[in-house]
Amino acid sequence: MCRLMVYLGTDQKIADLVTKPSRSLTRQSYDAKERLTGHGYLNGDGFGIGWYSSETAGMDDPTPCVFSSTQPAWNNRNLERLASKVVSPLIFAHVRAAYPGIPVSDSNCQPFVCGRYLWMHNGGIGAFHLVRRALLNTLRDDIYQQCPSFESDSAVSFALFLNQIDDLMAEKRPEELVALMESTINTIIRIGREEGHGDELNLLNFVVSDGKTVVASRYTNLESEAPASLYYASGSQWVGADSNSNQYFVKHSDRRGLLGIVASEPLTEENSDWIQVPRNNMVVLTRFKSAFVDVLLCPINPPAPIAKDISRCFKALAPTPAPQQHLYNPRFRREVAPEPLLPAEIPVSVQPRHSLAAHSKAVMAIAIDGDRIFTGGQDGLIKLYDLRNFNHIKTLAGHSQTIFAISTHNGRLYSSSTRVVKCWDLHSYQLISTLRHSDGDVFALALAQGRAVAGPAGTSIIRCSRMSNGTCAAVLAAGGRETLLQKSSSSPTLPALGNGHFRAGNGRSKEPGRLHIEGNGYSSDPEDPLSRASSVDGDGAASDGMYCSVVWDAEMANNGGSSAHPNVPPGGHAFPAMVPPEVALPGIPTPHVRHPPLHPPTLTRVDSTQPLSSSVPISIPRKRTLPEAGGGLHSSLLKDEAHGGELETQQSTASMLGSPAGSAYWGVPAASKATEPTLVLTDTERGGHCSRVYALTMCDPFLCSGAGDGLVKVWCLESGNCETTLHGHKGGVMALAAVRDSPDRQDRVSCDDASKLEWRLLSGSRDNTIRVWDMSTKCPITTITGHTDDVLGLAIGYREEFYSASSDHTVRMWSLETYECLRIFLNQDAIFLSVACTHDGVLTGSSDGLVRFWEVDTADTPVGKGALSPQTRKKTFPREESRKQQSEMEELLRTFVSIRTVSVDRSRAGQDQAWKGANFLKGLLETIGAEVKLVVGQENTNPVVMGRLIQDPNAVTVTISGHYDVNAAPEDGWTTDPWELAAIDGFLYGRGVSDCKGPIIATLSAVRELASKGDLKVNVIFVFDGMNENGCQGFREAVQSNLEWFEGTQLILTSNTAWLSDNHPCLTYGMRGLICLVLEVTGPEKNLHSGSDGGSFTEPMNNLVAVLSNLVDSNNMILVPGFYDDVKPLDREEEALYEGLTFKLSEYKAASGLKDLTGSTSREVLMNRWRNPSLSILGVESGAVGWSTIPKGCSARICIRHVPNQDPERLIEKIRAHAAHEFAKLRARGNRLEVKVQHVGDWWLADPTNVFYRTAEQAIGRQWGVRPMYVREGGTMPVVPFLEKALEAPALHLPISQASDHTALQNERLRWINFMKGKDVVKDFMDALGHMDPSQLPERRRSSGSH
Repeated sequence: MCRLMVYLGTDQKIADLVTKPSRSLTRQSYDAKERLTGHGYLNGDGFGIGWYSSETAGMDDPTPCVFSSTQPAWNNRNLERLASKVVSPLIFAHVRAAYPGIPVSDSNCQPFVCGRYLWMHNGGIGAFHLVRRALLNTLRDDIYQQCPSFESDSAVSFALFLNQIDDLMAEKRPEELVALMESTINTIIRIGREEGHGDELNLLNFVVSDGKTVVASRYTNLESEAPASLYYASGSQWVGADSNSNQYFVKHSDRRGLLGIVASEPLTEENSDWIQVPRNNMVVLTRFKSAFVDVLLCPINPPAPIAKDISRCFKALAPTPAPQQHLYNPRFRREVAPEPLLPAEIPVSVQPRHSLAAHSKAVMAIAIDGDRIFTGGQDGLIKLYDLRNFNHIKTLAGHSQTIFAISTHNGRLYSSSTRVVKCWDLHSYQLISTLRHSDGDVFALALAQGRAVAGPAGTSIIRCSRMSNGTCAAVLAAGGRETLLQKSSSSPTLPALGNGHFRAGNGRSKEPGRLHIEGNGYSSDPEDPLSRASSVDGDGAASDGMYCSVVWDAEMANNGGSSAHPNVPPGGHAFPAMVPPEVALPGIPTPHVRHPPLHPPTLTRVDSTQPLSSSVPISIPRKRTLPEAGGGLHSSLLKDEAHGGELETQQSTASMLGSPAGSAYWGVPAASKATEPTLVLTDTERGGHCSRVYALTMCDPFLCSGAGDGLVKVWCLESGNCETTLHGHKGGVMALAAVRDSPDRQDRVSCDDASKLEWRLLSGSRDNTIRVWDMSTKCPITTITGHTDDVLGLAIGYREEFYSASSDHTVRMWSLETYECLRIFLNQDAIFLSVACTHDGVLTGSSDGLVRFWEVDTADTPVGKGALSPQTRKKTFPREESRKQQSEMEELLRTFVSIRTVSVDRSRAGQDQAWKGANFLKGLLETIGAEVKLVVGQENTNPVVMGRLIQDPNAVTVTISGHYDVNAAPEDGWTTDPWELAAIDGFLYGRGVSDCKGPIIATLSAVRELASKGDLKVNVIFVFDGMNENGCQGFREAVQSNLEWFEGTQLILTSNTAWLSDNHPCLTYGMRGLICLVLEVTGPEKNLHSGSDGGSFTEPMNNLVAVLSNLVDSNNMILVPGFYDDVKPLDREEEALYEGLTFKLSEYKAASGLKDLTGSTSREVLMNRWRNPSLSILGVESGAVGWSTIPKGCSARICIRHVPNQDPERLIEKIRAHAAHEFAKLRARGNRLEVKVQHVGDWWLADPTNVFYRTAEQAIGRQWGVRPMYVREGGTMPVVPFLEKALEAPALHLPISQASDHTALQNERLRWINFMKGKDVVKDFMDALGHMDPSQLPERRRSSGSH
C-alpha cells in the first residue's frame, strides 16, 4: 500500500509537508501505521513529488513539475535539497510500495503528469493483470500513447481519467472533475464486473488536480472490506512549533480555511487536526472565491436527493463574473478584499465606545449573558468582561486550540473548539464537562427551548445517526460526574452513532467499542488509554460522507446529577468500577490511572421500550477493538442511582453543534419527571451538508443549519426530518439569525402548525448578501446587498434592528422592517469575525484580537424612528439614559485629550493649543449655565478659567479647582496615541486622563446632571489653572485679583491625587511641601586636564560630593541639625487612620522595582512616604565631558519634602548653615559654595473629621459600597494651601484614579469605572451638601474687595 499527500493553500515549502513533520511522508515510507497490509511495511519502491508554480501559472503555463526516483524517499539527498527550497501553493507527494508483478521503475513512480493534470493512487485494481487489456481497450489512441505505464494499475487509471478529456490543457470546473473521477471509478468497477472479476477487492484512493482544484477519492467496492485510509485537514496556517521542530499543527484564525491537506495518514501526532474521509466519498479542495480554500465532501454515486443537493452546491459556489457597470455587485469574485461601500446618506461610525484587548489573536466568538461578555479566541482562551464597566473579570483556560463558538444558557457556558465542546458553570467558572466530537472542529453552537424529556434523575445525552435505509436512532446517556458510558451492539435496529454526525450510506460492522464522553475528566473506557483520541464504529455504522447532525445534552453534567430516558436500546452490562479524574492535554492520549472510586454508584440500564421502571444489570465486554476513525457510536443509557435525585421541572435548552462533520443538534431537554420520548433528527430522503457547517440557529420548532455548500437546511426538532433545503446563495452560508415577529407569543406549536409561527430567518453568505426567508412558507422574502465581501456574522438587536459583520471591514445595522441600512461601523485595521448585541449597542470581534463596543442610540434604530414616547422608551430601555450620559462624558474627554495643552511648550502652536483648551472649558461651563471668564495672571502664561453658577446666595458654596494643562507626551513608550483617547479593557488611555482632565470632566458632568434636572442645590465656583505643570505661573495673581469672584466659598473641592491601591477608594487629607535647591561649587576660571593638573589643587567636584555625603545617611535620616524640630507629632487619631489602610509591601516593591525598603512594616513605609520629611539628591551636573576634563564648577539638584508644621524658610536657612559648615571643614582654598533656592511649595493638611470629609465618606460608601481609606500624599500641590489661605475655606481632596494609572507618565490611564463612579460620587456629595443643615457648615468667606 502506497502513501500519498496533497496540499492546496498559500505558498508552502515542500519540506514542511514531505520531510519535516513528525509523521511526514518520508517517515511513512518506512513507518506506515495504517496500511491495510499491516503496520510497519515499507514503502521503499520509489517516490515522487509534484508541484505547480505560481510564477509559471502567471505566464500561461499551467503544467506542473515532477521529480521522482526509484530510490527510497528516506535515502534521497536530492529530495531533501529540493524540498527545503521549493515553495508552492499546490503540492503532490507519493511514496510507493509496488504490488507483486509490477516492476520498480521510473515510469511507475508517481505522481503521474499529463498536460495540466497530476494524478496519484493508493490501493489497487482488483485482478488488474486480468482486466488490464479490457481497461486499455476503452482508451482513445492519443490517450493510449500517453499512458505513463501499462504495467501500473495507477497509470492505467490515470489514462482512464484522461480519456474523458478532450483538451488536456483546459481547466475544469470542480464539479466536472468530480464527475470525471466518479466516472473513472465506475468504469473500473463495471469492466471488472464484465470480465467476471466483480468480487475482487478494488481499493481506489485516487487524487487528481488541474492546478486549481484537488479531488481525492476513498473507495472500495466490497461492503465486507475496509477502504484504504485517507484523511483531510483544513485551517488557516500549517506551522511548526518552531523553526527546528518536527511538531506541526493546523492553526485557525478564521472559520474560512486558507489551506487543505489530504493524506493517507495524518502528518502529525495531533489527531484533532485530521478527519477521516468517509467511505466511498470524494473530498474536494478548491477556491471558489479569493484565497480561501473550500472543502467539500461528495458521496460517490449518491442517491438522487443527495446528488441534487451536491449539484446545487456547485451551482451556488460557481464564481460569477463581475459586470463592469456594477462596481459593487455583491456576486463579484475578488482575489483581494474590496473597499467597503460607504454611501454618503448612511452615517458611519469609526470610533468604538470601548475596546477590549481580549485576545492576542483573532476573536472568533462573542456571547452575552446579562451584564457579562464572553469572548473566545484563536488563543484558546475564554475571556469574561463586565459589560457595565468593561473590566476583565476572569479568564477560562481549558481549550488548547481556537474557540469557534460560545453560547450561554441557564447558568452554563458552552464553548466549542477542535473536536470538543466544553460546559462551564457560570457561578463558579469551573469546567463541568467535556464532550468529545470525533469528526473535526465544532464551528457552531445554538440553543433551543426543549421539552421535558429527562427522567427523575436529570438530563440526557442525545445523539443521532443515519443508516443506509434512512432510519435514525437516538442514543441517550445519563450525564453525571461519575457516569460511564459504553457502546452496545445488542440492538439490530438501532445504528451506531457517528460521534458528532450522522451518515447516509453503508458501513462495515465492528465489535463492541466505546463512547467517549467525559465529565469532569472521567473517561468513558477504563480499559483503553487511547479513548481520549479515538472514535468507534458500531454495528451497521454508515459513513457516506455528508456533513450532518448530532444531538447531545449540553447540560449533561449539571451538578453531578444524571438522568434516564426510555428511548434507549436494550442490552448492555454494568461497569465494575469507576475511573477517577485524570490530567491530560486535549487531543493527546494519556494512560488512565485507576483508583478505587470514592462513591461507586449503582448503575442501571433503562429499557427503550418500557417506562422508567425496569432495570437490568449489565457487564462490560473486555475485548478491545481498535475502531476506524470517523465511525459511529452506539451507547446504552446508564442511570446513576447513588448520585441521582429528583429535579424540579424547569425550562431548559438544546445545544446545537456544527462542525466539519456537519450540523449537530445537541439537545438539552428540560429536567423533569416526564417520560415522553424525545424525537431526534431523521431524514429518509436527504443527506446533510456536503461542506463545513458554519452556522446554526433556531426557528422553533426548526433547527436551521448553514454551510459552506451555500445551502440552508431546515430540520424539524419534533420529527427529526429535514423539512426543506433553502438555496439561492452564490457562496457559502457563514451566518444565520432568526427573529420572531410576534415576541409576545411564546407558546410552542407543533410542526403541523408551523405556519402560525411568524419566524424570519436571516442568512449571511460569502456572496456578500443577506437573504431573508419566511419560515412559514420556506420562501425568500428579499435579498439585502451592501457589503462588498463575505458576510461572516449576524445578530438580532433589541430595537427592531439587526447587524451584519463582514470581512469588508464593516458592521452594518439594518432595519428589520424595511431592510434598509441605518448605520455603518467601520474599522480599517482588521476584519470583523464575530458580532453580538447588547441592549444599547453591538459588540464586534475582529482579527486583531480586539473586541469593540459600538454604542447605538435608540433614535437611530427603527424603534427610535417610530412614535415612541419618552416614557415608553425609558421603560423599554431603562439603561439608555445612563449609557447616553456615559457616552457624552467619554466624548467630552476624547475632545479634551486631543487638545495638546502642554504648558511648558511656549511656542506659538503650544500657546494656541492652551487657549483652545481654555475655550473648550469655557464653552462647557457655559452649557451648564455658568458665568465664565478667562484671566491671564502674568504675561506669556496660559489663561485661568473661572466660572460661577450661583443657585441661591444662602446655599452652600463650593469652589472646584483643577488644572487643564498636562505634561509633554513623547510617543516613545506609548502603546496608544497619547493625544487620542483609547478605551481598552476597561481603561481610558491618553495624556491627562488621570491628571487632571478626566477628573475635571467627571466633576463637571456631575454638576451638569444635577443642574439639568433642577437638583443642584449648591452654588458652584470653578477655577482651572493652565500652568500647573509649569510652576503655576500667574495663577496666584489671577486669583488674588479676582477674590470677589469666590465670595461665599465654604469648601474647596479638588481631585488631583490617586488612590493608595487599585481597588479601594480613598480620601486624601494631607500632602508634603516642596523645597527645590541647587548646591553649587565653583573653582578655577576654566576646565583643567586631569593629567596635567590633577592633584595640584582642590577640585570642585570632590568638594561637592563631600558636602552631599553629609546631608543624608544610608537610612534616609537627614543630617541637618534641627531639621526635625518642628515636625507635627503623631496623635492617636491619625495613628488610627493608618491601621485601616490596605497596603502590601510586596506589591509596592514589585510595582516600584525596589529590592529593599527603609521601613519593615506597611505603617513605617507609608509614614516615610507621607508624613516624614525627606531629602533627595536628584542629580549632579558639570560642564565637563570625556575622561580627562576637570570641571571648573559643578552643581547638585536637591529636593526636600517638608511636612506639617515645618517652616520652609527656616529649613532653607538650616540647610545653608549646615552646607557651609561642612564645606568649611574641607578647607577648599579657592573654591566657593552657594545654595540657591529654585522653588518652594507649602505642605497641606486637612481635618479628616470635619463635616465635609464625613459627607464625602458617606457618598463614597453609597456609590462604591465600601468605606474609603484616609490617606496622605508624599507629593506637593501648592495650589491647595494657597487657595485655603486666599479663600479662607478648607479643602477636600477627592481622588478618582488608581495607584497604577501612570499619572503624568507614559501610557497614562484612568479606569473607566473610576471615571463614571467619580462622577457619581461628586454628584452624590453635591446633593448631600445641598440638603445639609447650614448650622453644620463653617462660616462662608466674605469678600473684602480686590487685592
